[in-house]
Formats: sequence, C-alpha cells, structure tokens
Amino acid sequence: MRADVGTSTGGIIACALATGVPLSDITALYVQHGRAIFSRPLPTGVVGFAADHWKRPDSLATGTASLRAALIEKLGARTVGETYTERGIALAITAVEMSQHRGWVFKTPHLEGTNHRDDNYTLVDVCLATSAAPMAMSRAHAVWLYARFTLSYRDVEELLAERGLDISYETIRRWVLKFGPLFARELRRRRSRPTSQWHLDEMAVMISGKQFWLWRAVDSEGEVLDLLVQRRRNKAAATKLMRILLKKQGFAPKVLVTDKLRSYGAAKSELGLSARHEQGLRKNNRSENSHQPVRRREFKMQKFKSPGSAQRFLSVHAAVHNTFNTQRHLTSRTTLRLLRSGAFDTWRTATAA
Repeated sequence: MRADVGTSTGGIIACALATGVPLSDITALYVQHGRAIFSRPLPTGVVGFAADHWKRPDSLATGTASLRAALIEKLGARTVGETYTERGIALAITAVEMSQHRGWVFKTPHLEGTNHRDDNYTLVDVCLATSAAPMAMSRAHAVWLYARFTLSYRDVEELLAERGLDISYETIRRWVLKFGPLFARELRRRRSRPTSQWHLDEMAVMISGKQFWLWRAVDSEGEVLDLLVQRRRNKAAATKLMRILLKKQGFAPKVLVTDKLRSYGAAKSELGLSARHEQGLRKNNRSENSHQPVRRREFKMQKFKSPGSAQRFLSVHAAVHNTFNTQRHLTSRTTLRLLRSGAFDTWRTATAA
C-alpha cells in the first residue's frame, strides 16, 4: 500500500499523486492561476501590516475561488473514500479546524477499524482546507488568550498545543507585541460613547526596581477610558491624563469622581472643567476595583520590565477587557449569552479572523 502525506501545497501534490494527475499539471496550475490565487503580496513594515489587515480578507476570498476552480478542473468531484477504493492509495492531509482551534487530519479508510469519518469529503475541499493558511486566526486566538486571561506565553503555548497547534511561546510573544496594539486600536474604534461620569485613580507599580504610578480612568459602567504610566503623582501627571482623556473622548465629563488627592482638583481648575467633582474613598470604588486585573497580571508577569512595555500591554489589556466585560452578575443567562456572542463577533471583525 502506498501512502501520500502533505500539507498546503504538499497536500495538493499528495492528492494529485493519489489520483494519477501528473505533477506537470500541478506545476501548470500554479503558473496559469498563481496570479489570481496569490493576488496580494505579503506586507512589509508596520504601516504595510495595518493596511493589509483590512484588504487581505477580500483578496483571500478571490484567491480561494480561483484555487477551487483550478482544483475542480484537475481533481473533479472525487472523494477521499473513492480515491482509496479506486486507487488503493492511502492519504493523510493535515489541516486546522479553526472553530475548535485544533489540528485535523483528513484520512482515507486505510486503517483497520476506521470509522470512515472523512470518506465523503471531496479532494478539492481537502486541498482548500489544508491550504487555508489559518495562521491569522491562530494568531488572533493566541493574542486573545494572553490579553483576556492571566496567562503566561508558555501557558498559551500549551493551550494551543492541546488543540494540535505547535506554536512556540516566542512566536506568541512576537504576535502580542506586533498585533496586540493593532487589534486594540480596532476594538476601541468599535466601542460606543462612554458615560459622562468619569472615575480617576492612581496606583503604585514597581518597574525595574523603581516606583511608577499607573493613572487610570473608567466611566460609571466600568469601561476603561484610558490609562497612563508616569513617574510622578502630582498636578502635572493628573493634568496630562485629563488632557488625553478630553482629546480622545471628544467631550468633557459632567461628573468627576476621584480620591482626595489634591492634584485632581488642581488639574480640573487648570483645564477649566465645569464638572461636579466628587471625592472620597468609597465613592471611587469603581476605579479602584478596575486595578485588580492589573495587579493579577503584574504578579503573573513578575513585575513589568519597563514603563513602555507596561503602557503597551495595559492598553491592549484594557481594550480586550472592555469588549468582553459583560458584568454577568447584573444580567440573566440569556442576556449574557447574547452579550458574549456580540463580543466575539466584535473581536472577529476587529482582528479579521
């Protein structure tokens, strides 16, 4: 018994060999249809990646249609089961089942006791599955796991491995650094306008043995408006945070809730804000409680390594938190399912996954 094994182009070649299609025909397939299949080159640089993030889905759809038509011309409608029955050649073609984020191997019924699971899949569909290049979806899923939960890069690596995805923790780290800010920016674009009651607070964080201050603003619903890592805990630092908030949100708050740090009142006066200023430890529980996920991440990461890396990660973490923060204790189970489904739809749209 002969066996053919392949992945992506190797999978197409394996299917061709198993059905008796000459390799020269597969070479001709790429020569004749390659420009239509691969209509968009890989991007270079951060700007290129940002543009590619939105334009690639359309080019992938066009390429898939072109590849399907070319494969039907060469392989016809033959199924996996028919291939083994007619030719006696075993096939094993690897792919990724992205709904479960795990590996999938299409196999002919050549093993004793087979359940004939894949017999009715056409070879064309098998070739499309193995050449689907699911790395973009795996990348988005890895970034989501790291930003959403208190996990290390090695934890994410192990979770992906359990699903049959062999991706190193270093690759995951690079994905988070490169694509995390891009995903966060797209998530922020899709958020609705926050409430006009802003809660501001600051907490001490140790970075490389030095004390910094994480200034944080949330609205009355717990939506993270912005955060800023600064060296000082004074009027200038409070003013800088408020300026950024006013610029990004595009409107001034009606109510400003803070602790009793006098820098907030001084910054409010300097900026000429007319918002009612409420002060007090208990009144600002909303903002203080929003620090808890950061404390957990700080402990898991064994402290932040630099102010810049802390700022970048916490900005990504805040955007993902806003998207999936459903406040389940205030909603019914049915409503929770709807909110969670909407959050995942937003995530898939923002990450083009």
